[in-house]
Amino acid sequence: RPPPPPAVPITISLGRAAKDARAVTFAILGCVLIATSVVHWREPRWSSARRVIDYLAVLACLTYGTYLSTTVPTRFGQIWWTGMSFVAAVFILNESAFYLELRDVPNVPEAVDAKAFWTRRRVYARTVRTHFFCVHLAASFIASFVAYGLGAPMG
Repeated sequence: RPPPPPAVPITISLGRAAKDARAVTFAILGCVLIATSVVHWREPRWSSARRVIDYLAVLACLTYGTYLSTTVPTRFGQIWWTGMSFVAAVFILNESAFYLELRDVPNVPEAVDAKAFWTRRRVYARTVRTHFFCVHLAASFIASFVAYGLGAPMG
């Protein structure tokens, strides 16, 4: 059985570790990001420590990935910059829509307000699916190119 998609760049990074030690750091950051994102999205809150920690993990991965994208052959770096621009746009739109749509919807049990309850569930499910496919899956795919480019000959 193949590993889950976010584990792909981690696996490639570890495979490249023999040629380039930076790959180990990239793999570790990827693992940390998966963990913090799962913790945050289990019960997302606009102002919570879980969200701040998740954002710090994202920032660390983006910063290190961006640094690595400048040290690999150009074709791998171009994929990083183009792809991460797409991921950033989707992330901003998806997260903004999530919080704006639920801003005035009470968080109550179904027995109290069935319409509000199912609205929250529908918006949450759509947001998590979009986040997984267009942020985690896409970013993992893009990060795989940078990880693959580590240790590749320049030029």
